Amino acid sequence: MQTYTISRDDRYHEAWPSICMAANGNLVCSYAEADRHGGGALPSAIVRISEDEGATWSEAIAVETLMDRPEAGYIMCRSIIRLLDDSLLLAVDWNKTESIRGVSERWYAHRGLPWNWNFDPISGPNAEATLYRSIDNGLTWTGPERTGCLTTSLNIRQISDGTLFLSGTHFRTEGLSEDQVFFRSTDSGRTWSDPIPATEPIPAVTAEADLVEMPSGELVTYIRSDDNPPGVGMKSISYDRGLTWEGPFAAGYWPTSGRINAGILSTGEVMVTHRVGGFYPQAWFGYFIEEPETALERIPNDSDARSNPPAKVWGMIDNDTSPHADHGYGDWVELPNGDVYVVNYIVDNAPEDRPQIRGYRLTRDELVARHDRKLLIDFNSPAFRRGKLAGQAGWVQQRPELWGTTEWLEDPSADYLGNYVVVDPKEGDAGFTITGSRNRGGNEEVVRRDIGPYDLLREDVEVTLTHKGRQRVAIVRLVDERSNTIVEFRSDHVHDDIWARDQRSFFYRSGIEAGETWWETRFLLTKSRVEVWTAAAGEEADGPWAVIEPNESYERSTTLCAAVVALGDEGEFYIEKLSARMIERAS
Repeated sequence: MQTYTISRDDRYHEAWPSICMAANGNLVCSYAEADRHGGGALPSAIVRISEDEGATWSEAIAVETLMDRPEAGYIMCRSIIRLLDDSLLLAVDWNKTESIRGVSERWYAHRGLPWNWNFDPISGPNAEATLYRSIDNGLTWTGPERTGCLTTSLNIRQISDGTLFLSGTHFRTEGLSEDQVFFRSTDSGRTWSDPIPATEPIPAVTAEADLVEMPSGELVTYIRSDDNPPGVGMKSISYDRGLTWEGPFAAGYWPTSGRINAGILSTGEVMVTHRVGGFYPQAWFGYFIEEPETALERIPNDSDARSNPPAKVWGMIDNDTSPHADHGYGDWVELPNGDVYVVNYIVDNAPEDRPQIRGYRLTRDELVARHDRKLLIDFNSPAFRRGKLAGQAGWVQQRPELWGTTEWLEDPSADYLGNYVVVDPKEGDAGFTITGSRNRGGNEEVVRRDIGPYDLLREDVEVTLTHKGRQRVAIVRLVDERSNTIVEFRSDHVHDDIWARDQRSFFYRSGIEAGETWWETRFLLTKSRVEVWTAAAGEEADGPWAVIEPNESYERSTTLCAAVVALGDEGEFYIEKLSARMIERAS
């Protein structure tokens, strides 16, 4: 996979990109500029153009700008498409500044998150979709054209008979629910229908969606479903060109979140990109690919969908490793040779609240390859310089609330403060290890490395830790999609030997004394149990010293998502390597 910077300007919050291919073969990427997530005083709708299939990009072209005009509202650039007549159409959220129920504020800019809205945008002229058009492949634009479609978080698509669909969120104050609706236009966006619900009302968020026309003529819309209990995505199906919709049904592989973008590849398959929902500690952006026959299956949206997900091909494109992650509203277009070019917004190495626009080019082989997601961290220079580990090579400073109920984190007066992770040279060796601070005082820092994700319902996973010594705080946790502990390994002052505990805080003693020996501890994770094995580095263990099996008080984890490390204070504990890999599941 090749990665490109489409735009990075640390003066602005750049977000919500969309992409299309113009009639002349150029790529046109649209996105929003603002001074923070949710708006502010600097909102602009921007496009950039690439003449070399996304390798380099033009200077920014301002389609619309409301900079320093707070009375004009807030615009979010959301969706760009090429119409059947080869003109370009850009649909934008334009959110108004009017006083709403006595609250005189720019509601989106100040409130920031849709579940805090105190009104339904479909019931008043406060969040209207507007359109801009280009007839010269994105160089110049006309507009805005008012649609009268009172909605937000929109997407726009055109199907083969020319009908346009504008999708967006209908917020119902009753029950604090977000529902997806469609507006139809049969005259190229000059007039629009009344809103059409994409699903029946259900007790889950069904906001933000995208539709795709099947080769047989049906329409399928894939819908945001980050709080969907079964744990996969959702979809609805229309058999009458979008006049009515049936669903929701189960779709995809993981929960879908953020902006959904769907389309048909030249192979005839459906591809969907989305922020991967349900992974509390992580910030993944990924995709799935499925056959049209699968897309049209009316799969019940229940717990069985997680046990046997509809899509069999899936992958992760990027992970926002910033501790202030803001990411995952993307889009994609297929290039003439069959490669796929994906756009995404992501903070990563940019400052807090200053995400950038990033492009990714994936070949067909990369899209459909079996993603074994091997990980090996051996702490070699120069990737791991001496000093704090947080932020180096994919390690992220862990937010305290994701660490759990640990007294030495919650109590500011506790003696265990001053724990930070550093990289040290190994004695007599050019390699490096990580260890914790050996001083008290200062601010607590815990680091996390996202791994996988590994699907424990279908994959057996082996995680290996090479370590030495003992410290007052020496903890390595493997955590699941809810940030729950799958297994916690410890080599600290609580016991002389290395030990572990599970989600229920049951203790498991190894009888292996922590000392100057380098040990390899192997964690074997399956759908039914976790085994912990330890042997001297390079030797085979006789058997597991801990076997953790779920019961009625232990919620089974279905996904391995991250390794979280906390080290520090008295003593010395070192980690030389951390690896993870799938292993063949025994029949």
